Amino acid sequence: MNINDIIEYENENTNIDFKAVEYNKGDYASLLKDIMSMANAATSDTKYIIVGVKNRPGENNEVLGLDDVSDQAVFENVIQENIEPTINFKYYTHLYFNAKLGIFEITANDDKPYMMKKDYNSLKKGEMWIRKGSRNSRVTRSDLDKMLVEKSSMRFNNKVKIGFGESLETIISLKKSIIDYDNLPSAKEKQDLIEYKKRLKVLIEEHEEREKRSELYPGYNTLSKLAGIGQIAEYNSSKKGIRIGYDQLSMPIYCNEQELEYRIKSVEKDYYDYDRYYIYEENSYKINLNIYNDGNEFLEDVQIELFFDSDVFEIPTKRFTKPKSGISSAINAVYSETAFLSYPTVKNKGSYIVISDSHNQIRHQAYTKVLRDDLRLLVNPKTKKSESNIKYIISARNLPNHIEGTLTVKIED
Repeated sequence: MNINDIIEYENENTNIDFKAVEYNKGDYASLLKDIMSMANAATSDTKYIIVGVKNRPGENNEVLGLDDVSDQAVFENVIQENIEPTINFKYYTHLYFNAKLGIFEITANDDKPYMMKKDYNSLKKGEMWIRKGSRNSRVTRSDLDKMLVEKSSMRFNNKVKIGFGESLETIISLKKSIIDYDNLPSAKEKQDLIEYKKRLKVLIEEHEEREKRSELYPGYNTLSKLAGIGQIAEYNSSKKGIRIGYDQLSMPIYCNEQELEYRIKSVEKDYYDYDRYYIYEENSYKINLNIYNDGNEFLEDVQIELFFDSDVFEIPTKRFTKPKSGISSAINAVYSETAFLSYPTVKNKGSYIVISDSHNQIRHQAYTKVLRDDLRLLVNPKTKKSESNIKYIISARNLPNHIEGTLTVKIED
C-alpha cells in the first residue's frame, strides 16, 4: 500500500492508525497496547501506525512531521521484552514531501494470540488487546476462539500438497484406452466352443460311419479302436460328446451338442470375472497420488476425495482378482468379483466419479500415498477432450477448513 495514499485518503481503521507524536518512554504502555492490538487484529493484511500525522475524520489529515525519527531498536526492546510471542514489525523513516514521518509496519503475525508476558505500568500479565475498526478493545472469549481457529488453519496453510510422484506433479499425460475386445477371455472361449461344436459333428459322422461298417464287417469296430485310440478318446460315443478338457482329477470332460450350445450362450456370464480382470487389471492405468504434509504436526482423521469426469474416465467400483482357472475351461469352477479391502471407495455422482479414501494420520515431512491401493482407470477412447481436471478435497479433524485443489490429465490419442 502506498504510504502517501494512506495519509491523503484514509481514515483510521483496523489496519491503519495515526499518531501525532512519537511514543516516549513515559507512554510505552500505549505503544504496547497499540502494537499488540494490531498484531491480534482479525486480518492478514499489513497494518500501519503512521507517526507524525493527526487524523481528522471527514477532513484532510494534518501532517505534523517529526524533528527526529527514533531507531527501531529503541521500540523493539520494550515490545519484545513485554509481549509474547514475538511480534514482527519494522519502524522506519518516511518522507512525505518535506515532512519526516515514522512508520510502524506490522506484518506476518500468524502466531496469535499476542499478550503481555509480565506487568508493565497499567498493563497486566496475560492481558490481551485487539484492533477492531479504529478502536483497541480487550480480547473477548469469542475473539480468542477465532484466533485459535485461525492459528490452527495457518499450521497447514499452503503446506499440504497433492500430486503425482514424489515431485508432486500436477499434470500427467494418458493415452486413450483401446481395448481389444476380440481378445477377451470370453470371446476366445466362445470361439473355442464353436470349434468344438464343428469338430463334434465330424466325430459323430465318423462314429456313425464306423457303426455301419461294423454291421457289414464284424470285428471292424474293434480293429478301428485299436488302430486309432487317440481319435476315439476324443469322442464319447455313449454321451455323443467331445472332450473339451480335464477336471481337477485329470478325468476328461465331455460335452454333447446341447451342452456346447448352452456354454456358448452363457460364456459371457461364466467368464465375467476373466473379462473384468483382462480389462481392469491387464489393460487399465494404475493411478495413485502422493500427499505431502509440510506442516509441523500430523493430520488426523483424514478424508480425501477425488472427482473424475465420468464422460472422460471409466473406473471400476471394485478391484478384480485373477480367477482360478482349470486346465482349459472355467466351467464348473466358482469365481467371484473380489473387492479388496484396500481399494478406494468409488461412487458415481451425476457427471462425476467420486473416489474417496481415508487415513487415521498423515505424518508431517513425509510422502504418503493418497490411495492405499492404486486406482484402476480407463480413458474413454471416444472423448474429444484434450485434457480433464481432477478436483480434490482434503478434510481432517484438525483442519478448520478443508483444502481444495485441481490436478490435470492431458489426453493423447
